[in-house]
Amino acid sequence: MDPGFPTESDSKEDKRLSVMSEGSTLSSVKGFTKTVRSEGSTLSSVKGRTKTVPSEGSTLPSVKGFTKTVPSEGSTLPSVKGRTKTVPSEGSTLPSVKGCTKTVPSEGSTLPSVKGRTKTVPSEGSTLSSVKGRTKTVPSEGSTLSSVKGCTKTVPSEGSTLPSVKGRTKTVPSEGSTLSSVKGFTKTVRSEGSTLSSVKGRTKTVRSEGSILPSVKGFTKTVPSEGSTLPSVKGRTKTVPSEGSTLPSVKGCTKTVPSEGSTLPSVKGRTKTVPSEGSTLSSVKGRTETQTNKLQGS
Repeated sequence: MDPGFPTESDSKEDKRLSVMSEGSTLSSVKGFTKTVRSEGSTLSSVKGRTKTVPSEGSTLPSVKGFTKTVPSEGSTLPSVKGRTKTVPSEGSTLPSVKGCTKTVPSEGSTLPSVKGRTKTVPSEGSTLSSVKGRTKTVPSEGSTLSSVKGCTKTVPSEGSTLPSVKGRTKTVPSEGSTLSSVKGFTKTVRSEGSTLSSVKGRTKTVRSEGSILPSVKGFTKTVPSEGSTLPSVKGRTKTVPSEGSTLPSVKGCTKTVPSEGSTLPSVKGRTKTVPSEGSTLSSVKGRTETQTNKLQGS
């Protein structure tokens, strides 16, 4: 998540352009303000026509009777001269060219070394290598950015309240929360197991762990949940791992799925603990932080 503003307080850094994030507002020019367009946002109308920024998987308006769909990760493009292509996704392997294979980099993956140097794709919360003695950390939900001109900012997380603007306050929506009504209509952020409004007399429910999907050709499927056993394939059965469970040993080594508050194996004599909500992180330069955002799946 890129907040779209600088995280260094020195004057040279303030003058540099920062990477703009979707939905952020650019500085006004001659009294006009512009906003970085995000997927699904509506552009201002021109000559009475409105346009929407297309998002992955959305269908574009038909032209001369042909319809097109914005490709999404992993989707297959229409075949051209009998050849089919697939939109690459994170971690997928691209077809080899002249005997060389490439993999689409994903968060935390290591890129091939160039001139003896290796680079890692940064992920949320990871620390970037120091430049001129300064280190930067990729911000994650709920983390506090370094102050700029005496002001501090926090990367918003689900349910947190944003600073008021012109006396109005906004809250980052979380699952199940109700959004403010617009023209008398209210919307609710969908959560697992909630029922969507009916369309043409049919109702749909957001799938949750352990729920049974509608049968197709007489077969029923269940959304797998932690600790549940998957159907056997070629006589082998697998279980969905849950926090604290032990994985089958590989080459005599056993691993345990880490859970909140558990201690990870020591590396170079240092031990780390998986942070849990409300726990206090170790102090850095005399500052302490508290884990506020809910950890994602292990």
